[in-house]
Amino acid sequence: KTSKNTHPRVLATKDDFDRIRELIKNDADVAKWYADIKAQADYYVTQPPFTFRTTDGLRMDTSVISRFETMGMVYNVEGGEQYAKKAYEDMATIAEYETWQPNAFILLANMLTAMAIGYDWFYNSMTPEMRGKISEGMYRLGLKYALDGYRREVEPGATALETRSRLQWLNDQSNWTA
Repeated sequence: KTSKNTHPRVLATKDDFDRIRELIKNDADVAKWYADIKAQADYYVTQPPFTFRTTDGLRMDTSVISRFETMGMVYNVEGGEQYAKKAYEDMATIAEYETWQPNAFILLANMLTAMAIGYDWFYNSMTPEMRGKISEGMYRLGLKYALDGYRREVEPGATALETRSRLQWLNDQSNWTA
């Protein structure tokens, strides 16, 4: 069981990270795997903020999820303020994007997933004000569109094509909604 007031709780809990920490001590293969992850986390810390960019000139790049998973793993296994600071810098930048491209809902969902992992895995390193900034961005750029979809609401003045595009993910039989 996980308390609603306990973090982390998305994909892994404190107990999971405690088990990983023990495995690193007792299993050479796990220690090697972790050393590779830590090297990647250390690399991410040196990178510029994850700014809005596209993968193909059209679709938003959502690969930041690997930054949050990698730095979050190291942060939750051994600590390190540099990982938390970098994750917050990236999350704050992403929370200020103009859009998470709701007409390509899979991109929005991927970014929301990345931000949820980052928010949860670094929750204890953030002040209430920092968490507020991130959660407001997650709502404004992501959750609002999911809720609107569930309610079958679209923005006033949206064209038929925009409406279909925004709601397509609700009825698709595949995972590709862009």
